[in-house]
Amino acid sequence: MFRPLLAEGTRSLNGNQYEQAFLYMDCVVNIRSSAMDDDYWPAYDMRGQARLALQDTVKALEDLQKAAEVYQRATGATPDPLIAYVYYRAALIHRFSNRDVDQALEAIRQGKTVLEAERLKFSNELRTESLDHRFAQAQNDLDRFELEILLQKPDKYDEAIAHFKQAVAENPDDYTLLMAYAALVEARDTDAAVPIYERAISIAPDRSTAYFNLAVMYYNEGADLYQKIKDMPVTRQRKETESRIEARFLAAIPAFEKARELEPNDDATVDALLQIVKYLKRDDEIQKYTRIKQQMEGR
Repeated sequence: MFRPLLAEGTRSLNGNQYEQAFLYMDCVVNIRSSAMDDDYWPAYDMRGQARLALQDTVKALEDLQKAAEVYQRATGATPDPLIAYVYYRAALIHRFSNRDVDQALEAIRQGKTVLEAERLKFSNELRTESLDHRFAQAQNDLDRFELEILLQKPDKYDEAIAHFKQAVAENPDDYTLLMAYAALVEARDTDAAVPIYERAISIAPDRSTAYFNLAVMYYNEGADLYQKIKDMPVTRQRKETESRIEARFLAAIPAFEKARELEPNDDATVDALLQIVKYLKRDDEIQKYTRIKQQMEGR
């Protein structure tokens, strides 16, 4: 009886019809909870999503916590990486509605623990490329949100460094983890971030993110230095800083070029390269990247 309601509720949720989605999912929850087998966690999750969209964050959080509870209780359930997003959404509420950073971090880390436990339930025979990708994507989303929270809270920085340093030591070949760690280190010490990006590149040389992030780091350093001296009179200090700017921009070029080779349709990479060669007054390369930009705009 509940399956047609579930299907309609899912369609409504995917179609951004949140009030309608809530009504359908509320019916599903009531039907299942009145039965002896109240073990369908997605119903609570989707009702929570509808409530969150309707800005009823208190009830949404209750639903998400119930979804996690039901999932943990249903020991025979098929492992599902989507459970990670129950914790992700709970963290969103803690972070942005309740303004509680500690609870947001706790929710994220609970999600990471549950996700890893679910991943380990699959034997090698049952694992597929698609399933591995879904687990990796969920892990990446949790890592990114955790990193975003930590970067916005200076008092959490040392804790974050220790946390990611240990995680990287335990998983030295995890590309996503290395990228998150590099971004965290970069916030305080760009030189220390370089070998971390280089490690990520050595692990996955066919992925563009590490090249791009490394290049952006160099580019931003050069741009920040330029802003500090642009109105400064010509002095020895200015000339020394100009040399540092040039060194940073020159370091950015090959990393941006490699990122562009792997992602040729990325506008941001070409824009950055064009800005760099204009600063360096490299006429041939200015013409080159201008042509590339015009071709991309006309595609």
